[in-house]
Amino acid sequence: MDSKQKFLHFAIVGMPRHQQSFNAHLEIYRFFKQRNLKVYVDQQLQDFLPEVITADFASEQEIVEFADVIIVVGGDGNMLRAALRFSGHDIPLIGVNKGNLGFLTDIDPEHISEYLEKLLDPANYYLEYRNTIRAEFIETECLENKKSHSVTIFNEIAIQGSRDQRIVEVEVFVDKKFAFGMRGDGLIISTPTGSTAYNLSAGGPIVHSSLHALIITPMNAHTLSSRPIVIPATSEINIVFKQDAVPETVDIYCDGLLTHPSFTKNEIIIHPSTAQIPMVHFNEYNYYSVLAKKLNWSRRLF
Repeated sequence: MDSKQKFLHFAIVGMPRHQQSFNAHLEIYRFFKQRNLKVYVDQQLQDFLPEVITADFASEQEIVEFADVIIVVGGDGNMLRAALRFSGHDIPLIGVNKGNLGFLTDIDPEHISEYLEKLLDPANYYLEYRNTIRAEFIETECLENKKSHSVTIFNEIAIQGSRDQRIVEVEVFVDKKFAFGMRGDGLIISTPTGSTAYNLSAGGPIVHSSLHALIITPMNAHTLSSRPIVIPATSEINIVFKQDAVPETVDIYCDGLLTHPSFTKNEIIIHPSTAQIPMVHFNEYNYYSVLAKKLNWSRRLF
């Protein structure tokens, strides 16, 4: 998509946790209706927005087919779900922050109309494409009949010891070369977008969202020599487990959601993904200002 393409068709998605947050959906909806612009509202919201005309509710397929931009109302969790739900369709996303931190949401809920007005003129915004990764779980080891399934990940994959098996023991290979072995609470593989999420809480580095990189962060390793490492985004990562019966001894979280993959080989492969997530930023967007605001960094000294 051209980063300066004019948006003519708008979609509203996102399921906030609080009932009052649906006022933002209605404000956005009324803004476009008053200007006779085409607006689609996710049909998953139909029970919560009785004021919306029935004909303006749309299925996921209709949003993919007709929307030029998707406005996500909620916090970072809603943005993550929308990014994965619509990945591969090259539809830009922009978020209205009705959550807590809101690293991924650019629109201040107190000034929605002002931001939406800017969204009508391509001179006011640009697109930033965020990378994703793919986690592959091997179901059979037979090369002649190899089966696997994969999960697309926007933020991170976190591998932790299960309730019955607290310790994770793994060896990590990067591009088929041994990198390190680790014994500890788990391991996080993060994209730059996810560097300010679970990775940050675990002591990993903040990596600028525009960089093509991956972050490998051990969680509470049982040796001080196990440290986070940043590697090229083109790398393939193999995580090989020491334990048997891997699905029963580890919990695997992809973008914060617990997954229960069935895999017989004690290995997870992390690949680069071809899917990119286009995100809308207004011209005044400043990544460092976002960090300073969300993390309460010190103000300028002079």
